[in-house]
Amino acid sequence: MKYFIKLLVLLITVLQINSVMAAENIAGTWQGKLITSPGSEMTLQFIIKQEANGSYSVTLNSPDEGGIKNVKASSMVFNSGNLKMDVTELSGSYEGIFKDGKIDGKWKQEGKTFPLSLIPYEKPTLSKKDMEKLLGAWNGILTIPGGSLTVVFRFEMTKEGELAGFLDSPDQGGYGIPVNDIEMSESSLSLKISSIKAQYKGKVVGNEIVGDFTQLGSPNPLSLKKGEYKAQGYNLNLSKENMEKLLGKWNGKLGPLTLVFRFEKTKEGSFVGYLDSPDQGAKGIPITEASLTDGKLNLKVKSVSGEFNGQLSGDKLAGEWTQMGMKNPLSLTKEKP
Repeated sequence: MKYFIKLLVLLITVLQINSVMAAENIAGTWQGKLITSPGSEMTLQFIIKQEANGSYSVTLNSPDEGGIKNVKASSMVFNSGNLKMDVTELSGSYEGIFKDGKIDGKWKQEGKTFPLSLIPYEKPTLSKKDMEKLLGAWNGILTIPGGSLTVVFRFEMTKEGELAGFLDSPDQGGYGIPVNDIEMSESSLSLKISSIKAQYKGKVVGNEIVGDFTQLGSPNPLSLKKGEYKAQGYNLNLSKENMEKLLGKWNGKLGPLTLVFRFEKTKEGSFVGYLDSPDQGAKGIPITEASLTDGKLNLKVKSVSGEFNGQLSGDKLAGEWTQMGMKNPLSLTKEKP
């Protein structure tokens, strides 16, 4: 059962398989678009390396699909320009012909066959000037059906002198989602966030980027301004007595997931609350509303469409967590100072 919105799952393994020596060397990264139906496509990559003994090491990835990461192929044969590969883990196989610098072939899976052509892939590069333009944080508000979310893009330089990008969704407690395929030409910026099947395209004008954020095929306008993001807190209007009852950390289990409610006082004297989901790497999701009457506590977390209703008894909270129409029992215990 899905208990919580998951922003990111990243699994990395290494695949080593044997292949047959061939006259042609097809070592490298090969990429193509697998179109399974009108409007539905997936990027597939075959990363092929030739070892010193002539065998090949192969990795099958999909930048668009988080579940396809370094999938093991059960067999591979490459002979006289003909490539055959079985991928038992995906119940699939690939056959292609290497000619004129590309591979034309077909992907078969669960009784269906789809054309799949592969060409050499090269990671996009950026000029030093473009990297300097992007360095730093850019934030804006993404309006979506049913509400809005804060979006933050952060660009940093790695030790190797390359530009690394990350996406934060502070309202959902999601931080450090990798940005890949960063391209920029004549101030036109293109980004992919493959782990959540999203992309952003916009025009960089000074300290502003105007463009569209697309996820799962639905584009929404998103303008970004350069500058550090300051999280918005929601003042929870409770009596002093109730604040003292809630102040601190409350830990509980929602199925297999740990959930934490944190209630704090700011330097300005405001009373604020946050939801953390440590198992999913989510922290600081703002609690937007709270009420406590006769021991009955109601909390709302707008950004994840979540709500908690429970009974407060000393350092115990017993109730239900509701999200996306699903209700699940949730009991929490207050952490001792």
